[in-house]
Amino acid sequence: MNDSEGWLVDADFQRAFVAVRYAAGAREAAPLAPFARATEGALELVRTLSSGVRTERAQALAVELKRIARVLEARRLR
Repeated sequence: MNDSEGWLVDADFQRAFVAVRYAAGAREAAPLAPFARATEGALELVRTLSSGVRTERAQALAVELKRIARVLEARRLR
C-alpha cells in the first residue's frame, strides 16, 4: 500500500489481525472495530471463528496462522 494508512484496508492484514488476536485469547464481540472498513475476507474469518463447531474454528485459525508464518519466513530469508 502506498498511503500511510493503506494497511488498515488491506485484506491480508485484517485477517492476520483477527487471527493473531483470536490465537492470543481475544474473543471480543467486535474484533474488527479498529478498522473503519472491514474487508469481506476478514468478516468471513470472524464469522468462522465464531462458529459453534470447534473443528471449523481450528481449521480457519490454522489456515490464517500458516499464511502469517509463510510471510514471516519469506521476510526472514531475504
